[in-house]
Amino acid sequence: MKDAATNGDSDDTSSSESVAAAPAAPAAIFPLSCMRSLAMIVEATGCVLVLSSTWRRRREWQEQILQEFRTFSSQHDEQGPLSGIERFDLITPIASGSRRQDEILRWLNLEDEEEVVNGVVESQETERRRIRVRSWVALDDEDLLDGEKEERRSLLEEHVVRVDCRQGLTIEDAELAITMLMKQKDGEKKSKQN
Repeated sequence: MKDAATNGDSDDTSSSESVAAAPAAPAAIFPLSCMRSLAMIVEATGCVLVLSSTWRRRREWQEQILQEFRTFSSQHDEQGPLSGIERFDLITPIASGSRRQDEILRWLNLEDEEEVVNGVVESQETERRRIRVRSWVALDDEDLLDGEKEERRSLLEEHVVRVDCRQGLTIEDAELAITMLMKQKDGEKKSKQN
């Protein structure tokens, strides 16, 4: 973080008063445009956020994201969809040596595996009872489809929005995510009718 610049002429040596600079506000982690894009997805779809990034590894990192949500909401969207998020209730498991797409599929229960958490084997049945996922999209700057075999690729293809890490989540990414989620919801409705 940089300190705020002091007011006054730096060449003025006659003044004995010091000018205290206000502390600089912490820089936003996520650009405003990214926050607007995320809010757009949540608002349009009513989706729940599941944290699967490296940010899930430490509680203080999660708190940084939540603080970003609070700051964005207070300054730009007080009644918006991010304003009510106080914690991450849903987080994909962290499996040593595993790739993010493996962790996501495991959490979604699309792969039958047991999880070792703090030395205790937990079945994915625990997560299945907590929430039934009807539609999902992964927003990631990693290529989650890269190197996937055909059968696993088909589990991911209609669910991945690859975000450019130089720009972050854009309106176009948000629109694609919304389209994917709505298409999945429509597909589920049609399958229930048949």
